[in-house]
Amino acid sequence: MTPGQAPREHVLVVNTGKPEAVTRLVRSFDVRCTVLTEEQYARLYPNHQSVVTVRRIEDTDLVVTAARRVHHDDPFLRVVAPTERSILPGAHVRRALCLEGLDVATAERFTDKLRMKEALRRAGLPTALFTSTHDQRAALAFLRASTQGCVLKPARGSGSIGAVRLGPGDDVPPCAWTSRMLLERVVPMEAELHSEGLVRNGVVEASRAYEYAEPVLGTEGRLSGSFPVDDERVRDVRVMHQRVVSALGFRRGTTHLQLFATRSGLVVNEIACRPPGGGIPEQVRRSGGFDVWKEFLAAELGRGEARGGDIETDAGGVTRVKLPLPRGRVTSVEGFEQLVSRDGIDGTVHFAVGDEPPAVIHSGAVGGLLFADAATWPPRDVFDLVSRTFRFRSDAEEAP
Repeated sequence: MTPGQAPREHVLVVNTGKPEAVTRLVRSFDVRCTVLTEEQYARLYPNHQSVVTVRRIEDTDLVVTAARRVHHDDPFLRVVAPTERSILPGAHVRRALCLEGLDVATAERFTDKLRMKEALRRAGLPTALFTSTHDQRAALAFLRASTQGCVLKPARGSGSIGAVRLGPGDDVPPCAWTSRMLLERVVPMEAELHSEGLVRNGVVEASRAYEYAEPVLGTEGRLSGSFPVDDERVRDVRVMHQRVVSALGFRRGTTHLQLFATRSGLVVNEIACRPPGGGIPEQVRRSGGFDVWKEFLAAELGRGEARGGDIETDAGGVTRVKLPLPRGRVTSVEGFEQLVSRDGIDGTVHFAVGDEPPAVIHSGAVGGLLFADAATWPPRDVFDLVSRTFRFRSDAEEAP
């Protein structure tokens, strides 16, 4: 710091595996960061960042104790919590230190799916029928009485991790009785949608709606993605997004809402109050929308709006293509250069020769990302082209 220069604001980042949050904070807001994370993620953060570790980020007592030590030595006024697992611990730190930002009650409604669904049901919003697995006999009866089957999912978590579809006669995994989980009836849908919202003072000021190329559950690691909604559903999605935000008491930040489109209207699946993965923030930005990451961080820091220009129109947009993950150690990458050489398509591939796929595969895991101008490329044509052109070859395919 040069003489006469004001010291940079110190911020605590309660984080797991999203180092880009710290990079963006330093680059866009010129702050100093202390990262509070798990030991397994400490290596992800640059050497110039201060890193404090705990055994499990969900252990709020450990997190609060560590945060108190940091605050004693180098006080901070803001806590940034950019991942699903860190949102609730971050809120507990704010409460313990009397800091502004997302409170514990609201964080619980966004990160605990049972509490989320109960709050939505109390507000009269349409959701899939659901039950907790706490009562084993009642949960089994709920499953057996279904015609389309159910989805078993952890009450906490993101990226479809741990979610499985069960038929009415299927055996229920033992984890259902030993963990906090819920069963949801499968919703007969025409499409699955996502809506990215910018919320200020409890009002969804701007949003962007997209349709998934196919329902998300079961597409982990495969070719998938989404494209802009440009029909009469846009208004319905906006209205539903506002109703969900109001029901959960969210005041400021960004939201990622998932919906089922059915013959009788929209049904709420889930909502998150942190930047989504899988290239969605870049899709919104390229569609002429807001910068999801910058708006999220500005809200966490209590700063003014980060966006500029008119982003209310839903004209045009961008199709997002999630490239499939390799099946083993990559031996060659085929078709990528051919795809990005076409007008209106660009992107990045995330694996090179010699790389291996991640150990845990979820809906946010991608082999790369392509973005296609929806005005130039009809969405279904894009997915068909990529399916025919792109491929990772791996040692798993070559093994006898």
